[in-house]
Amino acid sequence: MRCVKCKAVIKDNVNGCPECGYKELDDLSSINLGGISSLKKENEQILPNGYPRHYYHHEGKRGVFAILALYKNIVKFTGVSDWIEYWTQSLFMIAITIFAFEIRERMILAQLNPSLTLRNLYFFTLVLFMVTILAYSTAKIRRLRDAGFSPWFFLLGGISDILTLFKYTRNEHNRAYEKMPTIKVNYEEKIS
Repeated sequence: MRCVKCKAVIKDNVNGCPECGYKELDDLSSINLGGISSLKKENEQILPNGYPRHYYHHEGKRGVFAILALYKNIVKFTGVSDWIEYWTQSLFMIAITIFAFEIRERMILAQLNPSLTLRNLYFFTLVLFMVTILAYSTAKIRRLRDAGFSPWFFLLGGISDILTLFKYTRNEHNRAYEKMPTIKVNYEEKIS
């Protein structure tokens, strides 16, 4: 890195410029690409790319802790969720969805005579899937807030999902491209 005052090349781990004696640590840090003095790195735990450690790392929100936080904050719509916590929860949600659909497929293939174990597993995965969807939606809202967006974006995206729950009614106006059924007359009615 270079000194701000005399532009001399200095090492990253010095507390001042050996040429001119300039000792302003705030100016000496990050003059060069990622150049940070060792004193500043120790005091503020700055990572080599120049960001503070707390910018990337939140204690207890990785792996299993992120999944436990998903269920712990199931009704908590306030607060924030960092990106690694959210993506860990997203991968868990994908795994739960695949598992639930696999059990559902086995239930459909069993048709009339599913075993008691399969029925219990089906209802367990159904409840787990519904609870996880609820918890994941609150995590999405927290992640939107952490990314700087309004949580209303989540509701706007869910409007189409809510509208599909209502029954679609047919009338004359929305049948324009529907194939009209052919009229079949019974043979007996035609003869008489």
